[in-house]
Amino acid sequence: MVGLFDAFVNAGNKGHELGAGYLLIKEARGVISDFRGTPLDDGLYEPHKKYDVVAAGNEKLRRELIRLL
Repeated sequence: MVGLFDAFVNAGNKGHELGAGYLLIKEARGVISDFRGTPLDDGLYEPHKKYDVVAAGNEKLRRELIRLL
């Protein structure tokens, strides 16, 4: 089965579950940030913390999602 997502939004994503998705998005040249637009790359990774995540295939879509939130 093949699937395709242009964007993903999750409030309270568990840090220990974030790694694989983060890598997939970055390798596919997507963008990932918190709800304020701060890239998740900019912070210290804490496996027991919960993260608000907005991931998208491109920056324009990510900005639009954050505007709608």
